[in-house]
Formats: sequence, structure tokens, C-alpha cells
Amino acid sequence: MNDIDRTRQLEELAASCGARFVEAVLLLEPVALAHRLEERRRAPDRPEQRANDRFVGPEDAPALVDAIAQLLAARPHARRIDASQPLHTVTAHVAALLDPADA
Repeated sequence: MNDIDRTRQLEELAASCGARFVEAVLLLEPVALAHRLEERRRAPDRPEQRANDRFVGPEDAPALVDAIAQLLAARPHARRIDASQPLHTVTAHVAALLDPADA
């Protein structure tokens, strides 16, 4: 099963439960993503980051960005968020998407 199939399954599950499905994708250029992954590897600020490092690293950034592009091509209604913005701006965008008043 690929990411597109998993996303469709999540959307169907949400619908079957009467839940609202919000699909948001954080976007970064490969160089910026590689830099973030390297910074997190150097100084993780959450415990799960060390575990995640076993599966993905800065060298994987171009492939990750390509995979997101493929997902977005198949899921055109996904909300896109520029993750190069300051953290407080990105989280505000995500919070706005999750606001029940906007449903």
C-alpha cells in the first residue's frame, strides 16, 4: 500500500465515523528539508526524532519532496502549507484548518 492509498483509507474511515477529514501537507524545498533533518539529527527536541533518524535522513530530502509532489498530484484538494515560514505561522495555518468553525 502506498501513501496515496493510505490517505484515501483515512479519508474513508473519517467519513464512515462522521469525522471531518482535513488533509494538510507541509511543503519545503529539498535543500531546506535536508537542513531541517540535519538540525534535528544534531539536536533532537523530541524523543521520537532519534527513532525517526533510523528511517530517514538529510540525504533522503529530494526523494521525500518528490513523494509529496506525487501525493499532491493525486490529491489536488489537499491543503498546502509553506513550511519555510516561522513555526508560529505554520502552526497558525494548521490550527485554522482544524478550526471547526471553518468546516
